[in-house]
Amino acid sequence: MYAVNFIGLNYFNACTVGQRDVLTPNGTPGSGKDDDQVPEHFASLFIDEDLCADDDWWPEQKHVRPVRLEIKLGEFRTANVIEFRIPAKPDQYTEPVDLHFPCRDRTLTNLNLDNGLPKLQTMGFVLDDRPDAIAKIPLPGGTLEVFRFGGATLVRWLISDHDDPITITAHDGKKARRVMLKKSDGPLPAEIVFSNTVDLLAPLVMPTQSQNMGVASGGTMPVMHATSVAGSMHNHGSAGHFVLYAKLDKDRNEQKFESPKLPDPMKLKGAPFSNAYLAYLSSLEETPDPPCSGGCC
Repeated sequence: MYAVNFIGLNYFNACTVGQRDVLTPNGTPGSGKDDDQVPEHFASLFIDEDLCADDDWWPEQKHVRPVRLEIKLGEFRTANVIEFRIPAKPDQYTEPVDLHFPCRDRTLTNLNLDNGLPKLQTMGFVLDDRPDAIAKIPLPGGTLEVFRFGGATLVRWLISDHDDPITITAHDGKKARRVMLKKSDGPLPAEIVFSNTVDLLAPLVMPTQSQNMGVASGGTMPVMHATSVAGSMHNHGSAGHFVLYAKLDKDRNEQKFESPKLPDPMKLKGAPFSNAYLAYLSSLEETPDPPCSGGCC
């Protein structure tokens, strides 16, 4: 058994009978009406290094991200998480990368998508025949459930019946790339995170003390990493990230998505997870903004 935990902007076309999949709106290299409205989003897998056995991913899109975790009060350890990014598309209308997770289940159970996520169709959304998506993920079976993650949501896709070892395949129309995991036989499901957010692990630049105090400048500008500050310091742009769903819409109308009605995540159960990347974000309250949320049909 293993779980794929989705955070950020992902459209779950999974509430009705027929083809069921996840479409990830393309947030690279620039998004929205102006590039400074919505900062760059990255579609990435985050997997604990200890769980990875082998891969032939795009070398320039593979990044080892050390995260510092507090194991008990005042005592820390560093865990390495590998980020496998989906490469940016060369132009707007190329096909999305097909991302496949092994799943032999042939019944997809939707526990609460339709009340845990905002419904795009109530906003006038019509899925385009050629959506500007950076990734497409088939959902052949398993169980989908929405949880609270900070002030936003997390969608957990739990897969019981699958090939072992677990091999994730990404096909860009030219070549297949793979990530193979070690066999997981522990008490908890192996966990993979699929994220479409701003880079929540990017270094943050803090203002100098003189700038804070309003006195003459001249001090140094320290560079602080996310271990030191909360997520509100990241560049979340001047527009709600939710407008990126216009990339999947038939008429590309961003106005439909500027003021979405979002379900209250506080009414959901807290997300269960053991993945080091999620643990790190949670400990810092460095979770996506509420509008950087999954959506459904």
